[in-house]
Formats: sequence, C-alpha cells, structure tokens
Amino acid sequence: MDWIYKIIMKINWQIKKLGEIGTIFNGNSINEKIKKEKYLGLREGLPFIATKDVDFETHIINYENGVKIPFIEKSFKIAHKNSILICSEGGSAGKKIAFNEKDICFGNKLFAIETNGHTDPKFVYYWYLTPVFFNSFKHQMNGIIGGVSISNFKNIEIPIPPLSEQKRIIKILDEVFDKIAKVKENTEKNLQNTKDLFESYLQGVFTNPGGGWEVVDFENSIERVVYTNKIQRNKFLQSGKFPVVSQEKDLINGYWNEEGDLFRVITPVIIFGDHTQILKYIDFDFVLGADGVKILQPKKILQPRFFYYFLRSVNLKNLGYARHYRLLKEKHVFFPKSISEQKSIVKKLDVLSAETKKLEAIYRQKLEDLEELKKSVLKKAFSGEL
Repeated sequence: MDWIYKIIMKINWQIKKLGEIGTIFNGNSINEKIKKEKYLGLREGLPFIATKDVDFETHIINYENGVKIPFIEKSFKIAHKNSILICSEGGSAGKKIAFNEKDICFGNKLFAIETNGHTDPKFVYYWYLTPVFFNSFKHQMNGIIGGVSISNFKNIEIPIPPLSEQKRIIKILDEVFDKIAKVKENTEKNLQNTKDLFESYLQGVFTNPGGGWEVVDFENSIERVVYTNKIQRNKFLQSGKFPVVSQEKDLINGYWNEEGDLFRVITPVIIFGDHTQILKYIDFDFVLGADGVKILQPKKILQPRFFYYFLRSVNLKNLGYARHYRLLKEKHVFFPKSISEQKSIVKKLDVLSAETKKLEAIYRQKLEDLEELKKSVLKKAFSGEL
C-alpha cells in the first residue's frame, strides 16, 4: 500500500483501519435441517442471506431465496440497510462482496460493516472491490480452509477522504459502473447470440435431414469403443512432448514422461465424456488428461468429423451425468450415404464454427477489457485522480 501513503501525503487523505470507521460483525449459523423446518417458505420476516446468495460477478444479493427469519426472533443478528457484506472464509473469501439495500439476517461466513457518520458505506463498498484491498485481505488470511478473523479484518486499512469528497467519488463511480454494466450486459447477450446461432444451424442439420439420408442405431455406427479405465497405465507411453487433451482446454503442450495414457491415432477419433462434459475431435497422437471418458471410432459409413458434429447436436446436459453414454446409445444417427456429402456438410459447419469462435474471442476480450477498465477507474478513484 506504499502508493496509497504517497497519495495521502499529497492530497491530505487519512489512513484508517476498518474497525475505526464502523461496526463489524458476522452473522448466525443455521443447521440446514432446522432452516428447512422453521425458516423456509415463510411469508413474513427478514431475508436470511448466506454466502451462496451473493453473486460473485455482479455483487448482487438474492433477497428472494425463500429463507426468512420471523421478526419476533431476537437471537439473529441484523445487518441494516446500507451495510456492506463480504465473505470471510473459503474459496469466495474476499471475493463475494455486496452492498446491502435492506435489513437482513445473514450467515456466519459473512462479515457486515455498518459505517459511522464520517464514512459513506458506498465508499467502503467500492474500496472492497479494489485489488489493493484484496491483497490486504489475503495477507490476513490463515487456517486450512482460508479465512480472516474479525480481529484481523478490523486491522485492514482504508484511505478516507473528507465526506464531501467521498460522495463526489461515489457519484462518479456509480455512473461509470452503471455504464460498464450496460455495455457488459449487451456484450454477454451478443456472445450468447453468437453461440446460439451456431447451435441453431447445427440442430437444423441433424433434426431436418435431407432426402435420402440413412438411419442406424447408435451402436451400429461405432466401429470401436475404448474404455479408458481399462487401459493399462504406460501401455502406450513414450518419452517426449505430447499434446494433452483434457476437459478444460483443447490442448496443452507439456512433457508427459512417467504416467498417463498415450493414444496413437490411426484414424480420427472422438473423445466422449461419460461423467464429464468433454467432447472433442482428435486426429493426432495425444495424451489423455481426463478420466471417465470413452474413445469412439465411428464405422467407415460415417466421416469421423461428421459423427463428431452429430454428437455435438445431442444435448448432453439433458442426459445427466453418469448416464451420458447409456442414453446416447438409445439415439439414432442420421447421415447422408455419400461420404462426399458428409464432408460437404462438415466443411460448412467448420467454416461457421471458425467464424463463431472469432466472434466469441472478440466478445470475451471485450468483457476482459471492461473488467480492466473497472480496476483502472477504481485505482484512480482511490488515488485521488478522479
């Protein structure tokens, strides 16, 4: 925080600890069984907010989660309107943050701060969103699951300008963040529309087959299925550098010398996840970096990439985990008898897929740029540059 001290010396702000600017407290723990029996589905009462009810990206609280604490129960702590919530432990510690807009009861893994008259709560909320604050928060974390105690949290420092300056900064940040949120919303819609466009075209190919198409049961479309859990470790192992195929990424260039299954692709194959969402077309030697998958080799009546696109057209999410392949075997495969016609369809899908990926990359980069813009504006705000 050295840069903050330099700015403060320059613009005459003050450095204070969070414990000096308001009251900090955590909420109550409720057994899940008791929560369902006593507090779920009530018409009257204060909303009970748990960590899961705070959105990670938008920082919006879901007040309508169905859990309420009756007004007559006095043992629950109340975070009043205009308090700020932050997750204090676990994977979301220091990341799930929200500005509270109504009186609530809340969980014990959340800290609330109610500021005094010299500090605007919205100013503290924006401070929570800065990388500088998060670094200070991380510095105070300890324990196996990772958390910050109230005593340590109270010692985290915050730069405080005069109240009139706080309100001026808040007004600017409100306006900027509102504009960024609208641009982000439109960008996310465009990204989804781009994905939907390709999926719509893909569905059209396989749900409205052309005249003269053949149909076979799924199992009659497969030449060979390799169950990866039956492959002995190191059976195909070779020293050197191999592409690693996994669920998260298409390829990772990494050395794989002493463990893993190296599969030599003689003809193109499809990697299909029975317990995961992995689905990939492979036409090169590779190391499998995912468990619970099957390697499918289609029969010669099917061009392999055409078969891959057929699998993509099946909504695997609706089949349910651990049942993907069993239910997939109940499907029928529609395909043109001519391999050249299959290749022609694949070519069109490849072109559209490539254009879709380009657009997706543009929109994702724009979303990343918007996040960087927020960080930049916040840094200027708390360094006296707005």
